[in-house]
Amino acid sequence: MGARGCEHMVESLRLEGRFKDFFDIWASFRREGQHVPDWEQVRPMAFGNLLPDVTLAQKHGPNDYRYRLLGSGINERMGQDPVGVDILSFLASDHRRYADAWLELAAAHPCALLHEASVEYQKVHHKSYQALNLPIRGGSGEIDTFIYYNLMQAPKLGEDTGELISVGKKAFVIKPVDIGAGVPDAPKPC
Repeated sequence: MGARGCEHMVESLRLEGRFKDFFDIWASFRREGQHVPDWEQVRPMAFGNLLPDVTLAQKHGPNDYRYRLLGSGINERMGQDPVGVDILSFLASDHRRYADAWLELAAAHPCALLHEASVEYQKVHHKSYQALNLPIRGGSGEIDTFIYYNLMQAPKLGEDTGELISVGKKAFVIKPVDIGAGVPDAPKPC
């Protein structure tokens, strides 16, 4: 897809700041006419100073998405390194089926997903989280990887939050974003 198409999409998404930078870098990996880049086209180091807040999640089967890689900023805020763990394991249980349905839809019908949620830690229960999730096609020709840029409200100076215990307990929203292939119909919320 040419640069002109990417500019139009970014404008319609109204992405700003780091989300716009993240989208633009991801879009630069696509070949002419592609909605989604192939994994072999992705150059993670191109994300530069965004890398500490980037997450890779890989599909291991139906309804089975696991952390593949987490940036150092995310590991620090989470208080752990959950590589290999189900990416929905921290999500409040009443939202898991809905989030999983969105991941399956985005893998079948390529689109981006914007996430907004509350974040609860062991000692603090009032942080917020936003993420832009973009698809990547694997060697099998299917979308099997999602790359996320995470904006999480950072702890205040000197604040000890403890480990992450839950996402979405108080608030949880997913919005599909057209990356050129349209968007699927939304699954029924739980």
